Amino acid sequence: MTTAPDAPHGTAPAAHGAGPDDAPPHGAQPGPAEPDPAQPDPAQPLAGLRVLVPRAPERAGALIGALRRAGAEPVAAPLVVIGPPEDPAALDGALARLAAGRYDWLSVTSGFTVDALDASAARAGRTLADVVRAGRAARPGSTRVAAVGDATAAALRGSGVDVDFVPSGEQSARGMLAEWPEPVSGARPAGRGTALLPQGDLAEPTLADGLTGLGLRPEVVVSYRNSPAPPLPAALVADLASGVVDAVVLTSGSTARRLADQVTLPASTLVCCIGPRTAEVAAEVGLPAGLVADGPHPRAVVAAFVRRLAPAPPSPPPAPRLPAPPAPPSADPR
Repeated sequence: MTTAPDAPHGTAPAAHGAGPDDAPPHGAQPGPAEPDPAQPDPAQPLAGLRVLVPRAPERAGALIGALRRAGAEPVAAPLVVIGPPEDPAALDGALARLAAGRYDWLSVTSGFTVDALDASAARAGRTLADVVRAGRAARPGSTRVAAVGDATAAALRGSGVDVDFVPSGEQSARGMLAEWPEPVSGARPAGRGTALLPQGDLAEPTLADGLTGLGLRPEVVVSYRNSPAPPLPAALVADLASGVVDAVVLTSGSTARRLADQVTLPASTLVCCIGPRTAEVAAEVGLPAGLVADGPHPRAVVAAFVRRLAPAPPSPPPAPRLPAPPAPPSADPR
């Protein structure tokens, strides 16, 4: 075995970096291992994912915050503009009847409607909570409040309104109909109940038709108008078309239609729809097949993206091959 010559007395050998077997100085502890840049950060599972959020930033703060905390890069750009109804007097009249206990149910299917109801109550010098309490006092058992999902229920509670019914399964008009409660004591008999349905001007008749089928008499009133927003910036359209923007959140069927009117998304774009009906509209207008969030709230959107982007579990190792059994002894020829 050849050995390297000793260094001159008092001179340290030239440093070439510690080898794998070099131990740290006596008493020293090795430092923490450097993170592997090739491995995703579990605290930010959506790191680097650029996501179009089709709302104005002031209306999408919770969703933008949830995406950023997960490591994504949200890009907010509205596709629709929400405005007051052309005839606010119709909504104001309906709210006056609600305060008089004329309706068994108030059914709310959007946070935009909560805003509109708040504004209508304020025009009468009241709050929405005042209106609901007055209706319940005028006719006990009336003025029950239904919300399409957790986010709408939270908006109602933020306005001081107790919510009586939120579907536990699908949070949509269809989900509401599937779980609609039975009448309570003090309410009109089944088949004669009334329901106030304040909705956007583009709302589909699913809920009104379904409640009619359940024996109620719905009164639909427009609570807000849904109009197209100005076209998306040209640079953003180019980024969407080229796949530089990796993902899109669709909050309604109208956002799906207006996105499809402006850009053709590549098949690689991840499209997350809030609700199964939005997913159906997205498919109808030719957007890439995508994900459906479990609920209409930011954490469900983030969870849907995380599930899709999670690495596939490793395949189990093949079963070991067992040795062949020994051959039976041959028969004695004698």
